[in-house]
Amino acid sequence: MTMPPLRLDFSESRAKVDRASHHLDSLQREAQRVLKQTRPYTPHAGEVDQKTGWCEITLMREEVPERLHLAAIAGDVHHNLRSALDYIITALAIASQTTLTTRHQFPIFEDSRDYRTKVAVGKQPKIGGSLSGIKHGLVEIERFQPYNHQSDPKADPLAHLNRFSNADKHRQIGTFGAMPSEGLMNVTTDNGSPVIDSWHPANGPTWEADRDPMLARLRFAKPYPRKITMHVEMSIRPLFAIPPRRQETKWMAHDLRFLKGIRNHVRMVVEVFEQL
Repeated sequence: MTMPPLRLDFSESRAKVDRASHHLDSLQREAQRVLKQTRPYTPHAGEVDQKTGWCEITLMREEVPERLHLAAIAGDVHHNLRSALDYIITALAIASQTTLTTRHQFPIFEDSRDYRTKVAVGKQPKIGGSLSGIKHGLVEIERFQPYNHQSDPKADPLAHLNRFSNADKHRQIGTFGAMPSEGLMNVTTDNGSPVIDSWHPANGPTWEADRDPMLARLRFAKPYPRKITMHVEMSIRPLFAIPPRRQETKWMAHDLRFLKGIRNHVRMVVEVFEQL
């Protein structure tokens, strides 16, 4: 006997995804405006090593006046997407005829052992846990857990969403950064000494919270110059980051493209539950 569909109402989840999309559009417009009006980086040439002729070129970060404004909008995106997932659990709890409590939420775990300890024992929800009393959608919920990500659970869209939402909600507003790309660099010296060798980061300059990005290392011919003047043209894209957890060393960061991917992923999750 074929069971009839549950006819669950996920309109509130969809409304939250739509609101996140609205904030994403605003974030993209505002970020483009801010980056166009400000200069996030100033190229800086270190001293030329008078023994080897090598010189380090870095991008000195400048203060972005509206960084908190942009980070707050990004927080709105994360919060709405996290709520869209939690509203799925609300609908499932109603369909399961269980009492909805403040502990109910869409679980997101990077470690399967934590999931089994805190959420479910076998295929049954743990009493008092985030899925307590829920009878529907349990297989789908487990399938979307970040620990099922084949390469790296921390890279899963829901892992990013959970970490960013929790950090912004409980501890501090996310950090706005600017991700530089490798661009065109024009170098002149006080004595006309040419560049005879160079080194560039394999994947271009990278954003780090506590240091200026490395653009290149240049080696000049003798006689080595004393003064270097540079003009650099590069594209800059907005980036959002949160500090590492206690047992980690690297910040978690993603750009607008990844954030849009999180939105699309959450929308897909909602669509899967609509088919139950």
